[in-house]
Amino acid sequence: MLFLSLITSSFFIRFLDEGSGTILKDLGILAGGYILLIAFVIFVLGKRNCVQHRVWLSVVGIITIGLSILWSFGLCSYGDWYFTGLHNVLPFLFLGIGVDDIFIIVQALDNLKGDQLRLPLHEKIGLALKHAGVSITITSLTDVLAFAVGSSTILPALRSFCVFAAVGILGLFIFQLIFFTPFMALDEARRSGMPICRSLWNSQAEVTHLKRENVHRKNACIPMHIHSHWRPMDCSNKNFIHAFFENYYSRFITFLPAQLNIVIMAVGCLAVMAYGTTSLKQDFDPRWFFPSDSYATEYIKADERHFGGSSQQPAALYVGDINFHTHLTSLEGICDKVSNHYWVKEGTLDCWARSFRSFLNSSSDAAIKAKLDNENLPKTESDFIFLIANFIKDQPENSFNLVFNGDNLTATKIPYQNTWLDTSSKRIDALADLRSIAAANNIPPELSFPFAEGYTNIDTDKVIKDELLRNIGLAFLAVYLITLFLLANFTTSLFVSCCVIMTLVDLAGMMYFWDLTIDTVTTIQLIISIGLSVDYAVHIAHTFLISKGTRKERVRKTISTIGAAVFYGGFSTFLAFILLAASKSYVFKTFFKVFLGVVIFGLFHGLCLLPIVLCWIGPEPYEHKDISTNTQKPVKKIDRRLNGHSRNPSDYYYAGRLPRSTSQFKNQLEVQGYTNHI
Repeated sequence: MLFLSLITSSFFIRFLDEGSGTILKDLGILAGGYILLIAFVIFVLGKRNCVQHRVWLSVVGIITIGLSILWSFGLCSYGDWYFTGLHNVLPFLFLGIGVDDIFIIVQALDNLKGDQLRLPLHEKIGLALKHAGVSITITSLTDVLAFAVGSSTILPALRSFCVFAAVGILGLFIFQLIFFTPFMALDEARRSGMPICRSLWNSQAEVTHLKRENVHRKNACIPMHIHSHWRPMDCSNKNFIHAFFENYYSRFITFLPAQLNIVIMAVGCLAVMAYGTTSLKQDFDPRWFFPSDSYATEYIKADERHFGGSSQQPAALYVGDINFHTHLTSLEGICDKVSNHYWVKEGTLDCWARSFRSFLNSSSDAAIKAKLDNENLPKTESDFIFLIANFIKDQPENSFNLVFNGDNLTATKIPYQNTWLDTSSKRIDALADLRSIAAANNIPPELSFPFAEGYTNIDTDKVIKDELLRNIGLAFLAVYLITLFLLANFTTSLFVSCCVIMTLVDLAGMMYFWDLTIDTVTTIQLIISIGLSVDYAVHIAHTFLISKGTRKERVRKTISTIGAAVFYGGFSTFLAFILLAASKSYVFKTFFKVFLGVVIFGLFHGLCLLPIVLCWIGPEPYEHKDISTNTQKPVKKIDRRLNGHSRNPSDYYYAGRLPRSTSQFKNQLEVQGYTNHI
C-alpha cells in the first residue's frame, strides 16, 4: 500500500508539471500576440509618412504598459502576495486597458481644430487631456476600485490576482500621465518642426496652414534626419477607419430603421444569452489543464478504461491528538464507514486501527494477552502504549502512518484512494459526507478530517459561485458610483452600467454555449471583463456629454471624434490574444474564448446600442466655458521681443495674428529685418 501511495504521488506531481508546463510553452504564443499588437499600434497611431508618424510614441506607449507590469509584479511580490499561473494573463489586462488609453489620448489631440491648433503646445496638450483625461480617469478608477473590492474575497488565488490587477492599473494610470503624455508633447513638437525648448511655451500654427517653404522637420523613425521642403502626400493623411466612422457609421447609427434593427438584435441576443446564463453550471475538472496529446491524458484514459479511474492522487483520513486508547473502537467504525463509501476506491483504505485489532486478536504472546481486557482491547493508557510499540515492531510498515511524541501517539494517517466523480456537485457532496463520517463519535472536526491536495479545489468549487456573484455585484456597484461621481450625470451613469450588465450577461451566456463552466479561471476572467467592458461605454458617454447640439448631432459628433479610437482599443485587445486560439492550455484557450466575447459584446454595446439610447433619451450636455485666447497680450510680448530680445521667426506663430499667406509672412519679416531667417 505504501508503494502504491508513493507511485500515485509521483504521478500527481508529474501531472502538475504537465499542466504548468503547458502554460509555460504557450508563453511564446503570448509573446507573438504582443508583437502583433505593437505592430498594430505603430501602424495606426500616426499618419503614414516619414514625419507625421508616431513610431517612437507607440513604442513609448508599450513601454508604459511594461512599466505598469513591473510596477504591479514588483510591489505585490515585495508585499508577499504570491504569484500563480493565472497571473500570467495580467499583461493582457494591462495591454487592453493601456492601449485603449493611448488611442483615446492621441485621438483627443488629433481632434483639435481651428484656433485650437494655433495655441501653444502646452495648451494643446491641456485641451487634449481636458477631454481624454476624464475618460481615462473614469475607466482607471472604476477598474482599480472593482479589483480592490474583488480582493476582499475569501479565495486566496482570486484575492492575490485582484491585488496585482488593482496595483497594476493604478500604476498604468500614473505612467500614462507622467511618462507617456510628456513624450507625446515632445513628439508633437517634432512633428510641427518647432524647436522643442520654444515650442512648449510659444504660440504656433500648423505648418500646412502657413505653407512655409523652408520648414525643417525631424524624421519619425530617425530623429537625426532632417526633412527640408517637406510636404505630406495626400494618401498618407487618409485614415480609412476614422473616415468610415465619421462619414458613414455616424449617419448609419442615427438612421431610425437601423436603430430599430440594432435594438431588436440586442434584445434578442440578451434573451438567448440570459437563458444560457441561467443554465451555466459550476464545475471544474483538474484534467482540463492537461493537453489532449500529453502523457498525463493518455494515462488517465488508460486508467479509466482498465481500472475504472481514480483521482490520480493519494488521500487520507487524518486524526490529531485525541485519546486513541478510548477512541480506538470509534476509529475502527470510522474506517469501516469510509472504506464502504461510494467515493472511496474499494480495497485502497489502509486502516492501522483494524490492523492493530487483528494483531491483538492473533497474538499468542502472554505479555500482550495480559494487557488486554475481555474485548481484547488495552486495559489502560499505559497498556495501549506498550501494545502499540509491539504492534510497530511486528508490522513496521504501519510506522509511516503513526506520529509519536516520545512514547505517546499524537497523530495518525489512514490512506485511501478516491474513485472518479464526474461533476463538482457530486465531489462537493461526497467530501461533505466523508467529513461528517470522520467527525463522528464526539471527535472534533478539526482533529479528524479527510484531506488530499485535490480537496482544496473542491472547497474552492463549493464557494466559487457565491464568490463570483458577490464580487461581480460589488464591482458593478463600484463602477456605477465612480461613473456617477466623475460623469456627474445620473442618467448617463445608469446607461453605462446597463451596458456593463448586458455585456456580462451576454458573455456568461456565450460561455454556456461554448461549453465553459464557472471555475477559478473563468471567474477571474469575468471580473476582468468588467474593467474592459466599462471602457468602451464610458468613452462614448463622456464624449456625448461634452458635445453640443441636438441628440442626433451629438451622437454623430461622438462617433466621429471618438468612435475610431474606441474601436482601435477593442480591436487591439483582440489582436493581443488572437494567437491563443491555437493554444493547448486550458487557461489560455478559455482566456481566448472569454475575451473574444468581451470585445464583441463590449464594442457592440458601446458603439452600437449606447449611441442609439443616447440619441433617443440622452441627457443634456454639460455647460461649456470656451477657452478663448487673448490676442493682445501675445502681440505685445512678441513685439517686445522683436524690438531686440528675440530673432526667432517662430515667435511670429501666435494665435490670432497669423499672416494670411507666405508672402505676407515674408513681408512682415522684411520690415523688421529678419529675411535671413527664412
